[in-house]
Amino acid sequence: MSSEKTIYSMLAEIIENRLGIPFENIGEDSRLIEDLGASSIDIVIMLSDTEDRLGITIPDEILLSMKTVGSAAIKISEISGISSGVKTVTEEPEERSEDK
Repeated sequence: MSSEKTIYSMLAEIIENRLGIPFENIGEDSRLIEDLGASSIDIVIMLSDTEDRLGITIPDEILLSMKTVGSAAIKISEISGISSGVKTVTEEPEERSEDK
């Protein structure tokens, strides 16, 4: 993997190849299941491809917490040490200031 390639761009490329969604239509806040239509099998295969490309293992508990492309890139970046390429925080808020 070249040094200018980020985890986000690699994930977007894998998603494009697996799901047929154009790279430019994949955003950091794109939800893997709801927005991109990935099945749980698609996600497992895409993350397995990611592990193979990077030579890493993504722990199961982290797999379950990946909801968006950006959050996946950040978590994989922490494991791999390669820049995530994510410009915005894509995590869901943990708590809300108002209780509705």
